[in-house]
Amino acid sequence: MSVSGTFSATLTVAESNNGGRTWTSAGTVSAAGTTTYSTNGFSDLCVYASAYTSGNAYVAIQAGTQGGGFGGGGSGGGAPSGSTGAVQTNNGSGGFASINSPAGQWQKVGMIMGASAAEQFVAQEPSMISPASPVVLTNVASGVPVCGMYWDTGYASGLATNYAESLDCKNFTPYASNPVVSGLLHTTVTKIGSTYYMAGANGLSATGITVVSSASPLFTSPTTTTSVVGLGGTGAFDHLNLGNAVLNRDSSGLWYLMYDGQATAGNWATGLATCGSSTTPTFPCTKSGNNPIFTFGTGTLGDLRSIRQVSSSLYYAWPHGTPVGAAGAVPTDGYFFQTTVSPPSAWTNSSWTMVPANTSILPRSMPDEGVGKTTGQVADFFPFDFAGKCFMAHTATPDGTVAPTQGGPAGFHIDLAIGQQPCNTMGAAAAQSLTQPSFSNGLSPFAFLRFAQGTPQALTNNTFLSPGSLTLTPGTWLVQVLGQFQDTSGSAVVQFTQVCIGKVNNACDATDFGIESTNTVTFSSAGATMASGFAWNAMTGNVEITVSTPTTIFFNAFAGFTAGGMGVAGTMTAQQIY
Repeated sequence: MSVSGTFSATLTVAESNNGGRTWTSAGTVSAAGTTTYSTNGFSDLCVYASAYTSGNAYVAIQAGTQGGGFGGGGSGGGAPSGSTGAVQTNNGSGGFASINSPAGQWQKVGMIMGASAAEQFVAQEPSMISPASPVVLTNVASGVPVCGMYWDTGYASGLATNYAESLDCKNFTPYASNPVVSGLLHTTVTKIGSTYYMAGANGLSATGITVVSSASPLFTSPTTTTSVVGLGGTGAFDHLNLGNAVLNRDSSGLWYLMYDGQATAGNWATGLATCGSSTTPTFPCTKSGNNPIFTFGTGTLGDLRSIRQVSSSLYYAWPHGTPVGAAGAVPTDGYFFQTTVSPPSAWTNSSWTMVPANTSILPRSMPDEGVGKTTGQVADFFPFDFAGKCFMAHTATPDGTVAPTQGGPAGFHIDLAIGQQPCNTMGAAAAQSLTQPSFSNGLSPFAFLRFAQGTPQALTNNTFLSPGSLTLTPGTWLVQVLGQFQDTSGSAVVQFTQVCIGKVNNACDATDFGIESTNTVTFSSAGATMASGFAWNAMTGNVEITVSTPTTIFFNAFAGFTAGGMGVAGTMTAQQIY
């Protein structure tokens, strides 16, 4: 760990052996210099100002491999980054420390960007770049890597592309004057040389692809070219709508545009257009006669923002697509393709090979991705090399078929998966696989909380009762409530019973944490007469809740009954998953 700058402060160094849940002091630093710490048995290391008088201290953490255990790690999940008082902590090699992690292993991190009601609860289609210099973050030490991310917001109106920066590629500070570009749909940003290129559909009409270029990551003084490609003719794969688009330059000098298209409402495919071989792209681009290049027949295969050239004759891509053999646009999972055909102008729909065949390597596996649903999505994968690992930002939503009415994990949001090696190494692995923390098998390194109320507590008709609560520490949790209702009089006439997970102790509101957070058992409008001691259960779904500060959540119960007595007992569990 190296400390630079002029300051009067005490910096405390702390280590964690449980993913950042608890910390142990490893010592203090009060002057500039370099110090080495043993990380044997520890997963995370962080630095914070435990006392501060004046000045600026710059801290860089770099993980090493001195004889064991950790490879390619850094300060890891849970360690703070960004400004703390006047101390700037930098994650150095960053990311999660990995212990003997095999090549090709992906770890899901969860949501890194959500959306507000003003953004119509839509945050989607990320791109990541390394800015020439930070334009959002301040006081970043020279040489410290910065991760820049673009993403789209808006749904039926208010289309916008936004920008943010981060020192760890997980916790982002948005540009204060967002958006950087308005009016485009399904955008992707690439940095080619010293120029930033944004490609996307020209608004809700989606009849053409527009390219915006600038020397600034904030797209100041932009050059805008509309309709670099347009709709195809009758019968073409791109006759109805155009979608996600990305502009790249091949090592041969060829500029090429990958773009999504629809022939009819439903499935999507991806085509290619070439844009000359000059020092800058030549517009309009020329569509390939081999289009579409990526297609799943009546299903969807698209969004090639993930395409990357590995060598003069090797290319990788992680597109999203419907399950093999399925029709339509949803659900979607992540796949891996490669080709040795070069240059891109020679590509056909048989040039690329899925590896492994007919198998998703980044499937939906979490509630916020709609796992088990026919409408869930993980999509729009963008691989980005950072801190020796492959950071794969992507869109996630539990339902890709409706306009969202809630933010965070319940709406369209951006999730992150991290490959434990650089992106090209991930692609070259004999097999790519998905791993994530176990939820409640007793082997998880994360916290498990449980509240239990064994004796029924008396209910009042149409009045909320909170049998108990749990306090979640920062992170992402799977929470579930099981309510056990009981007739305590032998003559209760019951219309309904309800349980929920609430932000307060007197409400059952599905907008708190999503529709799965409430469960109602209905008998009849007139009510059903129960027998003495008769009991029944009401259980919420597994609800994914992400908190950035210690947060108390409540097990709430509610019942409608016109006679007799009612009571409620039950349990509330919370398993931290990252």
